[in-house]
Amino acid sequence: MRLLEVSVIGVALSLVSFASTQTTITVGSGGGYDFDAIQAAIDAATTGDTVLVYPGTYYEQVIVRLDVILRSTDPTSLGIVTSTVIDRSGDGSVIRFQSNVTEQCVLSGFTIQNGYYGRGGGIHGNSARPVIEHNRIRQNSAVAYTWVSRPWPDPPYRAPSGLGGGIWNCDGPIR
Repeated sequence: MRLLEVSVIGVALSLVSFASTQTTITVGSGGGYDFDAIQAAIDAATTGDTVLVYPGTYYEQVIVRLDVILRSTDPTSLGIVTSTVIDRSGDGSVIRFQSNVTEQCVLSGFTIQNGYYGRGGGIHGNSARPVIEHNRIRQNSAVAYTWVSRPWPDPPYRAPSGLGGGIWNCDGPIR
């Protein structure tokens, strides 16, 4: 019986230890933040960490490879959401999730804009299951091209077909 008590206490301590290793990583411009780019913060994060992004415009692509909480300072405040912007400047998806991401991953409180990609200009889900909530997803587009042969001898041309300008292939809850 004594061995069982020690084992239960050991498991409980392990769980407390695991929970305390989750950290908050801050992103903002100027001094006083851990990083000035969202992707750099995500790359430094481990599963379960929170990446807390302060208002500003971040011109980058964000690739989420693990279950993290990526959020603005106040996801339910329209003022914060409209002033915490991830902008891709028309060169690829703004946010890309790897397929292993689960509902333990949260994307919350951003304006996601100016993405342009064949599938998912704003958010390219890759069959991942993140929770996407309290975001403004605007001014994104998706154009996939199909090679089409013409009846004359010129080279084939690409005919556009759209696939998810805002969000494509996300299997998690969207609120």
